[in-house]
Amino acid sequence: MSADRLWLPFPAGVPHLSGGAGEYVNTPGKLPILHLFPDYDLFWVRGGEATWTLRDGRRLIAPAGSFALLPPHTPAWIDETRPGLVLRYTHFAFRSVAPRVPAFLQPSGAPSFVPLTFSAREAPGVRKVYAAQPKGKAGAAGELYLWERWLLDLIAELARFAHKASARDTQERTLLRPLRTQDARVERLRALVDADPARAWRVADLAAQLELSPGHLHALCVRTLGRSLKRYLVEARLRLALRLLKEHPAGVAPTVREVAEACGFSSQHFFSRQFKAHYRVSPLRYRNQAGVEGA
Repeated sequence: MSADRLWLPFPAGVPHLSGGAGEYVNTPGKLPILHLFPDYDLFWVRGGEATWTLRDGRRLIAPAGSFALLPPHTPAWIDETRPGLVLRYTHFAFRSVAPRVPAFLQPSGAPSFVPLTFSAREAPGVRKVYAAQPKGKAGAAGELYLWERWLLDLIAELARFAHKASARDTQERTLLRPLRTQDARVERLRALVDADPARAWRVADLAAQLELSPGHLHALCVRTLGRSLKRYLVEARLRLALRLLKEHPAGVAPTVREVAEACGFSSQHFFSRQFKAHYRVSPLRYRNQAGVEGA
């Protein structure tokens, strides 16, 4: 295992299908494409070669026969670096483990890490399960349980691979960490904000609900989240904007102004500036850019 690859702490929780799954065959002129999803996406490159360029310039390179894992809310541009690109994709997320789950089901031992790119030879179990992906649609009647069972098998093999890879490679890793904290107060804060990010939250009100002073809450957020509370509020609204820009319930795409207002931003200009600074793409371009899943 090479230590110069990006690694991700393997998350705890119960896996579930959270989006599309299927196969993508590239045609000339379609790439590059922006990948920006609110969940995990595991790609299996069946032909050609794909390169994902992250916001900070680091790259994930996946030739034919290898895998790439893209964490939630991680903007990346995908390019076809070798022709004939064919890949399978699967979206999934993890439900938090309830605190009253029996002890034998709780995570234990040293944390596991999974590299964001790895070959099928390194993880034959992942390849074997991925190759047995159901043929039907997950939304079809009677098919959901087949897909959920398949996903459990896939994540189990991915977890086994992550555990073995972590034990085998003891060198320093370059980690790409998803937003996660074990502080109960911050978890409650996140639950409040994420349930209604567009609300006109006041720092003093949130601090009072958590029985903290505004200054203590600010320090707690910086220490556990790596950002101020005000910045976290902006990012929560930006995550909501990702979903609203792609949802067309009436068959009509929303305007950028409508999304800005629905997410609680004071102006379209401020929203667009924050969105582009955070995701390196304008909200209009993201709305109009078709991803691999065509969403």
